[in-house]
This record gives sequence, structure tokens and C-alpha cells, in this order.
Amino acid sequence: MRITEYDIDASFPVKTAAVAADLHDREAPEVREALLSLRPDFILIPGDLTSRCYTEETHIGRKYTKPYKPPLEALDFLNFSSKLAPTYYSPGNHEWWRTTDDIRIITETGVCFLDRSFVRFGDFLIGGLPSAYGWGLTYEKHAVPELSWLQVFEEEKGFHLLLSHNPEYWPKYLHNRKIELTVSGHAHGGQWRIFGRGIYAPGQGVFPKYTRGMYGDGRLVISAGLTNTQPLVPRIGNPTELLVLRIGTKQEK
Repeated sequence: MRITEYDIDASFPVKTAAVAADLHDREAPEVREALLSLRPDFILIPGDLTSRCYTEETHIGRKYTKPYKPPLEALDFLNFSSKLAPTYYSPGNHEWWRTTDDIRIITETGVCFLDRSFVRFGDFLIGGLPSAYGWGLTYEKHAVPELSWLQVFEEEKGFHLLLSHNPEYWPKYLHNRKIELTVSGHAHGGQWRIFGRGIYAPGQGVFPKYTRGMYGDGRLVISAGLTNTQPLVPRIGNPTELLVLRIGTKQEK
């Protein structure tokens, strides 16, 4: 696992955020050890903490998925994270299954669950834009996310930090908005990286543009993710990644 650090300028004393993206039910002890060592001021989970947990059923001639509860591995990580630092979690495409009861179970761990909503944390306004869903609440890459709430989010004073699991939403819906920083995952670094470029990402296809790193004059940061969800297709030239964001006024030496 690689730890990648970014400095992001803002008009307040530096706060450190750790970004744990795309854990996909893994216990990932190395991630916990790193977080314990880093002691961030807050922790961001921009989606896919879990993987799909469902059975298939048929209704009106079409298969759809019936969800189970959030897995114990995910809840255990949330319990750990929330005790270490304030934790903000926004759902990704694998978390389409969430119900009111699921959200209650998640928030009982102490994390702040952001689903088309935002909260204030000191100088920050932290919002969560989940992956878009289509018919039957299943993820569809061409579905349009719910954006109407972002207007109120932008109008509030503060440093706007948006968790948006899907980086492909940035050029389509987000780059012209008054949002200082968007944090994404989902692309898993492009799975294989050759000459510094990813080969494939869901939602973007072959040779995707948005896979890992900083884009948009520093207003979009993408994590390469913390696990491999394709056991038959290993990550090549593409280590897992924990991000550390230092947001604030740079200190004079």
C-alpha cells in the first residue's frame, strides 16, 4: 500500500484528512495501522466501503437484487475509524442497497453518513454525492445523480469538500460549481497502469482519463483505492493507495 500526500491551499490553519476509498469489505489491517500512525484530524470514505451483498429475485419478468445488511467487516472498520477521528462516509455504486435500517446501523458506529446531504465541520462543509441509480435502485453507469441539493451546499459559507465516488461526474456535473475540493475513488487506478496511465475504469471504459491523482487545478483528487475487486485480474503497476490531504494555509519555514 502506498501513502500519497497532497497539499491543498485554503485560508485557515492546516487540517489533515485521510481518504480511505474502495475498501470493499476488506479488513485491511495495514490501513488501520497507517491511520493510527497518521492520526488525521478527520477521515473521508468516498464510497464502496462495502461490496454488493444480495440475492437475485425476479419481479415483472426482470431480475433485481435483494440486499442483506451491511457486512460486519465494514461496520467494524467504521467503529474503528469513528473512534480515531470524525469520519464522513458517502455511498458508492456498491452501496445501492441502503435502507433506512441500514443507515441507522451505519450511523450507530459514530460515522456521519452523507447521502445527498452535507454537514459543517469547523471551516469545512462536507457533502456526499452518491453514485446514481437506475431502475430498481441498481447502479447504472449512464444514470444521472441527484444534483439539486448542491445549490444549497454551494451557498453555505466555508470550504466546500465533496465526496463523490464516481470521478467521471467531475467533467459532466461538478467542475463549474463553487466546490473547492472533490474527492473520488471508483476507478481503482485503472487496474493496470502502463506509462503512468490506467487501462480501464468502470464508467469510463478503456484508457480512462480520471483514475488517480489530482485534476482540475487541484480541485479534484482521486484515490486509486485500497483493494482489488477483480481476483482474476490483478493490479499491475498500480499499488493500493491511502490518501493524506493537508488542507489549509502552508506554514512558513
